[in-house]
Amino acid sequence: MKQSAQVPAGALIGVCLAAAALTALTGALYPPPTPGETLSAQLPSVRGYMLRGGLLSLSLLADGRVRYRNEPDPALEAAILSNVSGYTRSIVGDTPERWGRYVHAASDLDGDGRHETLVYLMGSPFCGTGGCTLQVYRLTPRGYELVNDFPISRLPVVAADTRNNGWRDLWRLESGGGAPATYVRHVYNGERYEERERIPAELGMPKGLAVLSGNPTHAEGIVLKPAD
Repeated sequence: MKQSAQVPAGALIGVCLAAAALTALTGALYPPPTPGETLSAQLPSVRGYMLRGGLLSLSLLADGRVRYRNEPDPALEAAILSNVSGYTRSIVGDTPERWGRYVHAASDLDGDGRHETLVYLMGSPFCGTGGCTLQVYRLTPRGYELVNDFPISRLPVVAADTRNNGWRDLWRLESGGGAPATYVRHVYNGERYEERERIPAELGMPKGLAVLSGNPTHAEGIVLKPAD
């Protein structure tokens, strides 16, 4: 929905309060990310709004494209399971509704012509109030190899035009848990990504390509079966 009006301060405060209330209300009813957390994560990009029939519609500043896949990848799932701790049936149980889920996307981050894979893990085993777990993998002759994991992340993930040690810098979003929404830039140090700077999300999405974006719900994610 397009809406040209700027959000008045009073209305934005109301949206913030609604997001906080929705987060508290849905926290016990939905696996992360809950509807309230999704709304809270979108607040920095709100540029307009419309109230009609008791429904609030938000206009967001974004590139309008959703970039994630929810087709299962057994080799990728095996790599995920080998790089997360405590995700076993004895801990999370045998009920699929309690299992984590994931979406993924591919982009050539190091310029070698082969795609790296970004994974966004969802569900209570992988999420907290500040976001969910993001992982970056590269494909080697031995299979998927973990480059980094970022435990409190939200989408979008943006690959900047700038590079360090041949790899594109990455921006990821953090928000929730009472902290202001922030974009965090990571640079590659030759072995893995490390944090370099933070900017307020209210300044807008950093320049670059949104390589993993959208608002996938838990229901849209691929079921990740826990290890036995």
